[in-house]
Amino acid sequence: MNQNIFEIISQLVKRLLHDGEIIQDEEKLINSLREEGYNLDDISQAFEFIFSSSEIIDLPENKSDRTNNKRFKNRVLDFREKSKFDIEVQGIIMKLNVLNLLRDGELEKVITRCLVGSNKVINISDLWKVLKEVVNNELRLAIISNEIKEFKDNDIKLDNNYIN
Repeated sequence: MNQNIFEIISQLVKRLLHDGEIIQDEEKLINSLREEGYNLDDISQAFEFIFSSSEIIDLPENKSDRTNNKRFKNRVLDFREKSKFDIEVQGIIMKLNVLNLLRDGELEKVITRCLVGSNKVINISDLWKVLKEVVNNELRLAIISNEIKEFKDNDIKLDNNYIN
């Protein structure tokens, strides 16, 4: 990415996060950026980076996947989600998804509750509290805490016991 794209992204982030500005008129925004001297290609790339939606992407199947008749999905965090989760929590979310530790829909519930329930950056203990609400099954929580090293490293509580 060139310097212009970084500057545009910086302006967009400032408008969205710091000023709380909602982008309703993209054409007006684009025109103001063009007036500042940015070209359409750079503006387009910055918009693509900032406004790419969160989605579940089906990864292509390879031969071993076809024989096991499994499909793998990768949850992609959007810009807003990335800004709300610290980097460790982003990694844990990826692990929960890849290791298939949550049932269909549970991962989305966890992400949504984290985003709605707090105005601060979500850390590991915040994520664990939400996981306990969504999963609500001690055995499954024990399995999750054993599979995810970060939960063990941070002495996350499982009811009255510590997980080590």
